[in-house]
Amino acid sequence: MIPNDYFNKLVRNAAYCTKCNTEVESKHRHDFVMCKCGEIFVDGGLSYVRYGFVDDKTFINRAEYRQPTIEELKYEIAKANNDLAYGLYSKDHTTAVKQKAQELLKDLYGI
Repeated sequence: MIPNDYFNKLVRNAAYCTKCNTEVESKHRHDFVMCKCGEIFVDGGLSYVRYGFVDDKTFINRAEYRQPTIEELKYEIAKANNDLAYGLYSKDHTTAVKQKAQELLKDLYGI
């Protein structure tokens, strides 16, 4: 099953360290950023989210996401159709991705 946030787009990759009261933000791919005390880190910019901490009580995730646009969802549907036509990925997964994108178009935008 495809989760509801599968198509959400990362717009900010950041975290806050409660030990040294520092916010860190990764702004581009492979931008590994650590807080002043070395307790937490974030990495990946807007390409992926990777973070770590010594103690989870000192880590506050400040990553931000936005909902996909109509154009992005239509692109995902077209991509899924192409993947199905050429057998690039599992048929079950690709069909589920396509159905989720169509569902979100309807739920978010009434299309």
